[in-house]
Amino acid sequence: MLGAAALALAAGGLLLLARPWHPSPPPPAYRVVVSSGDPLVRRGDPVTLSAFVEPTGPDVGPPVAAVLVLRSLPNGAEARLPMAGDGSTAFHLTLPAATADAEYRVEVGPAASDRHTITVVDAAGLAEGSWAEVVPPAYAASAVPKKTVRPLAAVEGLSHSTAVLHLAFTRPPAAAFLEFRPEPGAGPPVQLPLLFAQDRANATATTPLDRAGAFRLITVAEASGRRFQTETSVPVRVVPDAPPRLVRVTGLPRWATAVRPGEVLEVEVGAADDIGVGSVGIEWANSHVPVVHREVIPLVGPGTPHAAGRFAFRLDGSLGEGDRLRLRVRVSDGRTLTEPPLGPQASTYPSAGWVELAVSAAAPPLDHQAIGGEREALAKVAGEATARVRRATEEVAIVRAEATGSATLATDQIVRLENAAAAAHAAAAGGATLAADPGLPDEVQPLLADLLDVARRPLARAEEAIRGAAADTPSSRDAALTRAAADLADATGRLAQLSARNDRLARDRLDRRTLAALAAEVVALVDAPPADAAVGRKRILDRLAVLPTESPPIRDALATLAARDAHALGRRASELVALQRELARAVRQTRDETRTA
Repeated sequence: MLGAAALALAAGGLLLLARPWHPSPPPPAYRVVVSSGDPLVRRGDPVTLSAFVEPTGPDVGPPVAAVLVLRSLPNGAEARLPMAGDGSTAFHLTLPAATADAEYRVEVGPAASDRHTITVVDAAGLAEGSWAEVVPPAYAASAVPKKTVRPLAAVEGLSHSTAVLHLAFTRPPAAAFLEFRPEPGAGPPVQLPLLFAQDRANATATTPLDRAGAFRLITVAEASGRRFQTETSVPVRVVPDAPPRLVRVTGLPRWATAVRPGEVLEVEVGAADDIGVGSVGIEWANSHVPVVHREVIPLVGPGTPHAAGRFAFRLDGSLGEGDRLRLRVRVSDGRTLTEPPLGPQASTYPSAGWVELAVSAAAPPLDHQAIGGEREALAKVAGEATARVRRATEEVAIVRAEATGSATLATDQIVRLENAAAAAHAAAAGGATLAADPGLPDEVQPLLADLLDVARRPLARAEEAIRGAAADTPSSRDAALTRAAADLADATGRLAQLSARNDRLARDRLDRRTLAALAAEVVALVDAPPADAAVGRKRILDRLAVLPTESPPIRDALATLAARDAHALGRRASELVALQRELARAVRQTRDETRTA
């Protein structure tokens, strides 16, 4: 026993003697603090874990590296993952997808943080089975079918349709809220009621579609006494019901100034609407009674996107010399809504104002006035375009003369090019309004097409070259200005040709109508009493006598016909002389034969 005690004491002495040569490890130089705490993460979402380091003593440099020690709960193996640092005392690591609860700590050398927990939650978000049904308003049901939106990625429908949202959740939510957020400036958010199924795994919501925006669904899931919120946004696009439009109007004296008493207007219209044309009518009022009257024009295709009709409008017999008449055509669609209370939309022709006519027995024929007005309208547009092209040409010519070979353009030269480009642009845009007028007849459409072609081709090229010339190098700038000048010259020549064609077309149209009217009078004389026929023939002959002085084309045509007739008469005379000679020869031969016999 003593020997054993002595041995123990001896060993203890040796231990005491050895302690100065094997000291215990020093305390860690850092304290590791996890700043990401115990995160609550939706299953499958990424999660970023972070920590920072505090030195525990003086003269301690920044840490070099940190390691995330991670293990799945409850019994997963530990994984050691390097963390990224910011160059000082902070470290972080993003896990791409959290799939299960986990425990983690951060180590910096021998120092380690407390243990923390990642809790993964199955969120109560929208499931793939969610869908919507868009029901158009009743007035458009025949033209716009119901639409099923599956999957529920975006909802689109005609304005004032009804959207029924069928929402399926990935798990029954503890709470859910649905609101509609209009586009900025279109009003405040609107809370929408949700009707839940008994098991709360599904819900429905019904709302009108009257504005663009987005549905915003907020669902709340609970886990471990904590609440987790998920937000889902579904864009909403609303297609407005556009007003109807008149695509063709003939017979309304858009460019006339006077009308004869008792005149009959043969009005023909074509209308279009994105849902369906409701009705078309001609509206009128006179200077005696400021009341607007309306005559409905019978349509072919009412209620469809395209409809057409004709109507003979006879001037009111109460209108007398000097009175004034206002006319226009109105088209309406079939929109009818009770909530909100909305009626049909309408458009008129002319789009602003009325056609105003003075009643006069001396008024020229309406078709002659219309032809002259259409010629003047097109001549005005072509003339304005020509003047603008001329200004652009002058500005370009000045810059070309002053800046050829110059390294840079002076300020006034840049201003000149800007003015030239603006003039070319204005010249190109001038014909668009006139071309969109539904009252222009088919006969002038080729001229309008040429006018628009000048805008799309030479004028557009000239504008592009002029705008690019200001920033080009001297060599490319000179080439661009040369191209611009050539295109402007091309536009000038084509506009001049178009103006000449416009005048010639108007003259030809007038002549055709004049001759057609005279032909109709000749036909009418067939059944006229002899006295009336004699008066009518004299009137027609008098009119024919002055036509050559009023119309150069008719004069030239008559001269051509006269020359052709003279040539034919000469040919017939020559043939007659030849026949006479043949007949004389035959007579002589017969006489000689008779004498011989």
